[in-house]
Amino acid sequence: MKNRIVFWGKNENSEKFLLALELLAEEGKVNVISFPEALVSEEFNQTLTKDWRDGKTVDFPEGFTSTLVELTVTGSILPAGITAEKMDLVTRAQAEWNFSILSSRLFRSYQSELNEFKDKVERALNFDKNMWDELKSFWDRVQEQARDKSLFREHSEHLRQETNELFGKLKDLRGKLDEEFDRTSKTLYEDIVAKLGDIENKVREGGEVDIVAREGEILLFIEVKTRTSTTFGRPALAVDAEKQALIIRGARAYMSLLRWPA
Repeated sequence: MKNRIVFWGKNENSEKFLLALELLAEEGKVNVISFPEALVSEEFNQTLTKDWRDGKTVDFPEGFTSTLVELTVTGSILPAGITAEKMDLVTRAQAEWNFSILSSRLFRSYQSELNEFKDKVERALNFDKNMWDELKSFWDRVQEQARDKSLFREHSEHLRQETNELFGKLKDLRGKLDEEFDRTSKTLYEDIVAKLGDIENKVREGGEVDIVAREGEILLFIEVKTRTSTTFGRPALAVDAEKQALIIRGARAYMSLLRWPA
């Protein structure tokens, strides 16, 4: 879509003018430049149609007039009393320019919001789930506007690239967090295994314990005995004084490792 169009028109007195319209997107206005037919040579007409319309600078002959017209959805972008030979060209330009301004305003708003995210991500030392969710919500809104065709493709593409960069940085932070978690988990696991090994060795050196359990504030050291019959007596009879002494020594060794009073 071009921001400049050139066409012939006339005023209410049927006087012909070569009209050059330029969108001033930042101002939300259209600059309407009128050249009376007497000022327009074939060469100037070609220069205006080709070079100026494509964004090049062109010297205008003296005698032209320039009028600023507010760009709206319903109002005409031509000054009062001026009509165009190709009204379809004017109508199409007005629709496209309104879309252009809407997209530009949305883009600037989203870009400002995205810059705030950039500052937050740059300052972040650790992964922040809330920041991730906020960025995802932001991108969902951008996609919705793009689906509604309220954003130019180049605008939404630019926002997509910058948003993906931020997601990438947050993923890096999350990766560092995962690595730290893995290292800490491995260290804790190795420490626990080592302590359990020490406990097992100490208990074996000092005595014998089959099961250690806890009920409330009571620590239980349990000896396991099974019998298929009572021919040789009940299982408890097998826990004699010598066996009880082994259990007591094992329990004391266990509690000393836990730094509990024996």
